[in-house]
Order: sequence, then structure tokens, then C-alpha cells
Amino acid sequence: MSDKQSDELVILVHGTFAGDKKRRDEGDRWWQRGSTTWQALMTTLPKGTRLPPGQLFHWSGANTQSKRLSASMDLLTDLLDLERRGIRYHLVGHSHGGSVIWEALVSAQVMTTQREIADPIWARLTGREGVPKTWKPTGHPIETVMSMKLHAQRAEERKRERMLPEFLSMAQLPGLRSVTTVGTPFLRFLPEPSFRYQGWRSPRFSLADGSISRRDRIVRSLMLLGTFVIIFGMVSLVFLTASYRIPFWIPLVSFLLYLILLATSERVDLAKSLVVRERAWRHVFARFSDRWLGLWAPTDEAIRVLQTAAEPRPPDYVWLCTPHTEREPLSIDRKTKRDLKLPVRLNPKMSALEGFVPATNAGRTFSSVAVTIRFSFNKVVGPWISRKVSDSLHEGVQGNDMFDTALVYASPWPLPLADLPPGLPDDLAERLDRHADEQAARLGPEFRDVVAYAALAGLPLAEFREWLKTRKLPVDRALLHTGYFDDPDVLALISLHIERHMAKPPRGGKARAAASPKLTAWLDQNAVEVAARLADFRTQVPD
Repeated sequence: MSDKQSDELVILVHGTFAGDKKRRDEGDRWWQRGSTTWQALMTTLPKGTRLPPGQLFHWSGANTQSKRLSASMDLLTDLLDLERRGIRYHLVGHSHGGSVIWEALVSAQVMTTQREIADPIWARLTGREGVPKTWKPTGHPIETVMSMKLHAQRAEERKRERMLPEFLSMAQLPGLRSVTTVGTPFLRFLPEPSFRYQGWRSPRFSLADGSISRRDRIVRSLMLLGTFVIIFGMVSLVFLTASYRIPFWIPLVSFLLYLILLATSERVDLAKSLVVRERAWRHVFARFSDRWLGLWAPTDEAIRVLQTAAEPRPPDYVWLCTPHTEREPLSIDRKTKRDLKLPVRLNPKMSALEGFVPATNAGRTFSSVAVTIRFSFNKVVGPWISRKVSDSLHEGVQGNDMFDTALVYASPWPLPLADLPPGLPDDLAERLDRHADEQAARLGPEFRDVVAYAALAGLPLAEFREWLKTRKLPVDRALLHTGYFDDPDVLALISLHIERHMAKPPRGGKARAAASPKLTAWLDQNAVEVAARLADFRTQVPD
């Protein structure tokens, strides 16, 4: 198969918990070769496009932001390889697969200004440069190894410098023809306030300039000063006389303070990276919004759950993107205590019940102490444990495994704007909702039969969970979120969108023939509404 072939690739990216641990390309998952969805796309995709004939894109599907970001870098590497080979392509992502796609586009945008992101991608694309032919070994073995590494490093640097303009041109992703996200909850994590920088709750925080705080500059200056004090203190202890020495505790305290500030440096870098990427999201949406199709139902379970798990009262996104000097003051709640009110309590024992067990003097004394302990635990320790467990559960749902960050927005759009247009035609969304309800009703009796069988078999809870996995109950069919691709109209919308953005759309292609005039009209209206919302946003928040 030649890299110059004219067919445009349609790359499928699965979402959370939908990966294949054995990285198999064939299977019954929607994105795998041979599945029902794969066969349907083979029929509906327009002429001049094709699904990948070789290895498919794989990622773990773990529900953590770090895994999604790692997958996005893998995807970006694959896209840049397609760019280098001159192959045009379309991206289709379901659930967090859409997030993986968009994070890859954001990384490509950031890469054009930050070399530290471009270098690892470059190394993965080109491989390490071997030893140049002009290299000549020296006599000593150690010198030989060091000389070989130095020559290889210099050759790689020279090659990178020569190819940098071409590489940055590829990072613009000119071969990307369209992006389709299906049931994707776009998650926006922002830094919480810290003593070193302003977080999203701070009144002066804004995404307009991209800076998080001037305080960090002061802290870095203190770190330099602390380094000088430590060095001077050590020198004075060794070389100076007692009359000129500084007290021992001064360099010691400076050293401890330096360690504390150094330990927080990683969190500062993370906060800065989040803000830089957040600004890049806006530019990426402006570039690719005319090629993006977002399909989602208002009753999508994943989107609704994550919106519930996000911050309950976040500021308007337009307000957050406006310079703090040009916007109305807004009072943002301090960090919300997400408390599920878990029953973490110490309850009185039977001996503490008046009149039930004969009381003794020792019992009365112990009972008084126990009352004090129970009161303290139930008022202080129990609620604290409940809040911590609640926070952990919420972060687990969000997939938030980053330091000092909060899920501020969860939106079916890459930009978390208010009053979004519908993500599907009304009748199609209602049909998907009705189908999920019907499947859930059928699943109920089947699930009860399984539980009854396990009870009669006397399976313990742990063994029951493992045994339940082997039964492979069709739980996915009872969720609208996992049922999009079962509807032919959803596949028709995807194919029609791809056909519209092909470099050379076919005349009377299969996608247009399969789509009804009603779907075509909705797709036209959706494109108009997306463009209008973007224009309105850019009017309120100029670049």
C-alpha cells in the first residue's frame, strides 16, 4: 500500500473502559475490525475514505486524566506520521475518546511555541540518530563511549534544527479534514489557589493573559536568596573564624525553606501548563470548529454524571476569559466541601442503654468517657472522614489524578459555553433515550435471575463479583451513552459530515444517499449555530 494513495483514513478512538488489554485489532467493540459498527461504517462511509487497514489506535481506556493526556500524545505522534506521509484523515471519537482527540489538537497547538513538548514527539517520530559515519573511535574505552554519545547528540541536534520548520508546519495538521465527537464530556481542569500562585477561585485569576501569579516570581527570588544563604553559611562554618560566622540556624532554616519551595515547584509547573493549555483550547476551537461535529443527547448518562461531579457553581466561561480589570467583580465560593454524608459514626453499645443492662459503678465511669469520645468523633473525626472519602469518590469519577486541581467545567462542547444548541435532532435523541429505557427494562429480570442464582449457589460477595464478570450481562445496552452507534441515523450523520469535508467529495456518494433530507438539514443548521456561537464568543473575548 503506497503512502501516496488518495483514500482518506477514518481513525476511530474509543473512550473510557472500552480498550482491549491485549491490544487486538479484531473484536466486537465498536472500534474494532469486524464489529457491527465497523461493518456498518464500511457500508456508509463515502467513496474515497476507508478505515485503517493496518494497526488500529489503542490506548488503555483508564479513567484518569494522566492516561488520557498520555494517549493524546500517542495519537498526536500517529497524526504527525500521517502528515509526514501526506495522508489525509478524519477523526471519530466516542466518550473520552473525543477528549483524547482534542487534547492531541491542543498539544499540537502548544507545540508550535514550546520546544520542550516538540522534542519528545520528534524523537518518537524519527528515532535516535545513530553514530555518524564521520565518527572515529578513540583509544580509551570510556572516551570512546563518551565521544560516540556526544557525536550522536550533536548530529541529532543538527538534524532537529534543519527539520524544525517542516516539523512545525506538520504540527498545524493540514491533513486533518474533520473531527467528530460522540457523547464526549469535555473536562476542564484548572489549578486551585496556592500560596505560590493564583487559582481559578482567585478574584484576579483570568485566562486572558495566561499568567497565574506574580507571587511565584517572588518565591523564586527567595529560593535564589536561600541558596546564597545556604552556601555562604556552609563556607562561613568551614573557613571563617567564630566572630565572622553566621548563626548555624540561619542556613539550616534556609535549607528547610528551600526544600519546601522546591517540593512545590512541580505543582507550579503543572498549574502553568494547565493555564497555557486552556488558552490553547480556544485557539484550537477557532481553527477546527468548522470541521467539528459534536453529537450528544441531553440525557447522556456520562455527561450528566460528570456535570454533577464538577464544581457546582462555576463562573461563566466568558467572564473567566476576560481580563480581571475589565470585568465585573464576582464572588466565587471557596473550595466546596463535597460531603456525601457517609454514616461514619460511633454508636452506643447495648450496655449504654438505660435499664437494659444493669449498671455498675465501673460501667457508669466508662460510659461517661465513651460518651465524650463518641461526641468528639461524631462531631469532628467522622465528618472529616466523610468529606475525605467523598472527595476521593468525586475525583475517581472525574478521573482527576493531578495535584491541586479542580474539575471546573464538564461540557459536551470543547468550549464550556452556556445555552448550547442541541447535539442531535430531537426525534433521534428521543429514540435513543427510548431504546435505552427498553433495554434497561429487559435487563432488570435478567439481572435478578443472576443474583438469585448466585444466592442459591452460596457465592460470597467477592466471588460473586468475579463470577458476575464472566456472565457478561449486556449492561451497555441499557445506557444511552454506549448506544449511539446502534442507531443508523447517527452513523449517517458521521458519514455525511466526513463526506462534506473530504478534499474531493464524491458525487452522489453513499453517505449523502443514505442520509435523509431531515438529517442533512439538521447538519446544515448545526454548522450555522456552531459558527454563530464562536463568532459571539470571539466578540466578547477577543484574542
